[in-house]
Amino acid sequence: MRLINSNPGVAAGMFAFMDGLGRAFFKPAVPEPPRRDPGPFYWKVMFIDDHGVLRRSTVRVIALHPDMRRLTVWCDALGRECTLKISKIVEANDLQSGRKVNLHRWMASQHAPAV
Repeated sequence: MRLINSNPGVAAGMFAFMDGLGRAFFKPAVPEPPRRDPGPFYWKVMFIDDHGVLRRSTVRVIALHPDMRRLTVWCDALGRECTLKISKIVEANDLQSGRKVNLHRWMASQHAPAV
């Protein structure tokens, strides 16, 4: 193929064609859509404390311990970090969406391996 004496438009067209082929054959795999980082979970929780008193508080979930079925949270009512048993949580509402939190479903989604 002689491109030296041919029209410059032909050379540009051939370059565009080859560029398109290169992109079609060597394009990277479809990038995974970015997973939205949920950030810290803020919940309004009704729970039974260590003394058997029913308390309401806003908590920030710090860590989940699925093997012990406990949550480490920052509790506004107590003003400190504490560990709550899942069985002692009576009700939990997500502050961002206002929805009730299904703790078993939430724990399963947090414990699922990332694909």
